[in-house]
Amino acid sequence: MAAKGFLEDVGDGGTVLTSLICDLTALSAQTRRPGESTDLLREVMELCLAKYEHTLDLSSSCEMLALAKSVLSSKCHVTKSNVEPLALAVVRGFLESMPSSNSQESVRPLKVKLVTHGLSRGFTLEDGFLHCLSGGPTDADAVKKFLSFHDRRPFKTLILNVQLREELKEMEEMVDIVGEYDGSLRPHKKIASETHFQRILSHCSTHNIKILLNQKVVEEHFVRMCQKNGILCLDRLGNEGVDSLCSLTQTVPAASMNCGADISASHGCVDEVTVKRFGEKDYVQLRKGSVPAPTLMIGHYTEESGQDLKVRLKCGTE
Repeated sequence: MAAKGFLEDVGDGGTVLTSLICDLTALSAQTRRPGESTDLLREVMELCLAKYEHTLDLSSSCEMLALAKSVLSSKCHVTKSNVEPLALAVVRGFLESMPSSNSQESVRPLKVKLVTHGLSRGFTLEDGFLHCLSGGPTDADAVKKFLSFHDRRPFKTLILNVQLREELKEMEEMVDIVGEYDGSLRPHKKIASETHFQRILSHCSTHNIKILLNQKVVEEHFVRMCQKNGILCLDRLGNEGVDSLCSLTQTVPAASMNCGADISASHGCVDEVTVKRFGEKDYVQLRKGSVPAPTLMIGHYTEESGQDLKVRLKCGTE
């Protein structure tokens, strides 16, 4: 009780009590019953840790820069010459992700993507959402062809979190057409998936959707169906990708396309679509002018060192 009262009155985040605990711990080791003292001190320490707060001074970048350098210098496999410029990029990206003073939005964490090889500086700070075009019908040429036919801005988007594959044995979307099953499982699945695909295409046509974004895998022939209808389809975005896009477009993903479902909250838009090459791979970049979305592209030589750097930067900017 005394510790709780001290924390409330002093408001130093437990600094004084923590220092006191260190001294008391040394003294308790000299008592006849050190176990009892240790348990009490552990309880007080937990109170201090729960109360501890550190306010970052956003009026000056010096403190943030020092923190970024500390993170990069600790087991991140970053060369000494790259620590300071990379720290500057991290701080810049963090500041650019800050919402305006009159906004109710929370701070968007800096996104970090790993590039196999080939970045001349080892890193670059980009604006917007970037998705690697790693094979399949939606490659760099497909995106460029899409842009050649659509010069009107903005592009309306639809974000989904739906399985769109024929060979799945069970899909939520099959429930309303189960009566079409006539003995062979394969035709049933084929009919179900095709009906579902047509439903999505019809929705996109009705609402002038030009970019379809799905968290999960999309069957290749459906991607081609989208392309024939003038729709750019990006799949396998994952949880992190969908979260970034929802933040960018200020939407939520639709988990179902069943008849009668209201998915208007999944409609959004982006202002710019471009293709960029980083290292050995092509990326599609989606941007929305009014919404900052910095992404740090980092070159790495091993998967282990790259993932370690990504985790540390992500934790340090959230």
